[in-house]
Amino acid sequence: MSNLSKTTLAAGVGVGVVVLVGGGWFGLSAFASGKAEQELKAKLAQANLLPYVTWSAVNSSPLGGEISIRNLKINYTEQGWRGPTLYLMDAERVVLNGFNAPEKAVRAAGIQLEKVSFPSMQRDQREQNQLRSAYQDSPIMMLAYNTGRQELPPFSVAMRWQLNEQLAGLTLSLDQPELLSLSGTTAFSGMFGPLLQQLQSDPENVVALSGILAQMAATTGLSQLDLELKDQGAVNRLLTLQARYAQANGQPNQSANELYALIKGECQSDLAAVFRNQDACDRLASFVSGKQKQLALKTVTNGSLTANDFMFGGLEQVKNRLQPELR
Repeated sequence: MSNLSKTTLAAGVGVGVVVLVGGGWFGLSAFASGKAEQELKAKLAQANLLPYVTWSAVNSSPLGGEISIRNLKINYTEQGWRGPTLYLMDAERVVLNGFNAPEKAVRAAGIQLEKVSFPSMQRDQREQNQLRSAYQDSPIMMLAYNTGRQELPPFSVAMRWQLNEQLAGLTLSLDQPELLSLSGTTAFSGMFGPLLQQLQSDPENVVALSGILAQMAATTGLSQLDLELKDQGAVNRLLTLQARYAQANGQPNQSANELYALIKGECQSDLAAVFRNQDACDRLASFVSGKQKQLALKTVTNGSLTANDFMFGGLEQVKNRLQPELR
């Protein structure tokens, strides 16, 4: 066989393998997507929620580890003696990870919601959507009001967790365009075996779960707390609005340098001893005064911090056990 024939044969085999593997992958993915959608409908029907939840498409990885739901809409009405109560939510995309595990107690999983909004439903000049009312009273919207904003674009939020016999970890993120983004990771160390056993055997037994959690409270300790905050317009709008109020009231405007000095001084008086790095108060003041767009809290743990540690040792124990640093 000539070299050209061998090359052609090899190329043909390579293309054939790609076609077979690719076709099998996408075929399996389509099958998994159909199965995931069926299971989603079954779960919603079991909870009597199927008529209130709609979506445009469900996609799943071949093994079902990740499920993506497009254009999810919740339109739930609960009848009460005061009249109907509405729960309305739209999400451009919802991603579920790890929920294909056969165990009742999902040890590692995640939920991601992209571009979430709560449609307004007014009646007698009152908001009827309870989810929107709760969001309007949230700390995020309180910050938005203080910057002069009454509405914000849709937000995205994600949560992942893991749980084993000695460790419980949680990662959260929030992206609110035109305001801020926040991400954080926290971990707790302790004896989580009894909790896992209860979740696996009877997860709906609230009394038993409460008893186990109460027993764990004294021995479970915080072993990680990392946070990162990014300004996406909140700080600058807040400072601009404060300057306008000061001018309207005939008061002197506080410059960025003056605000920086004020925050740094208060931090040095009350918080400096908690942090490992000497420039922690400088970092905090720079962020609050708009000179820095990002602020991060990092911990380097030296053992875990229990509730008893904090109760009897205060901030000194926080520094000794978590060794926090502002960056």
